[in-house]
Amino acid sequence: MIFGNDARLAGRITRACRRSTRLPLWVKLSPNVTDIREPARAAEAEGADAVSLVNTFVGMMIDVDKRAAGPGERQRRPLAPRSAPRGSG
Repeated sequence: MIFGNDARLAGRITRACRRSTRLPLWVKLSPNVTDIREPARAAEAEGADAVSLVNTFVGMMIDVDKRAAGPGERQRRPLAPRSAPRGSG
């Protein structure tokens, strides 16, 4: 079920999750939508404390001493934000 593309479903699932916990609720939304504002607003309206709107950033190695990019395209690698505290998994 792709609920991140449907604001109504994103809101319903957020509401169900909010009812089951008092912990901070972060809702991960799909970036594959025409207008991400609609599901984000629906999640907020139903109790989300925050929304996550991105997946992975492509990074590049930087030599800070030389103030230059790393030695080539092979140095590129994805930089994914951690979704859990360090040491928890």
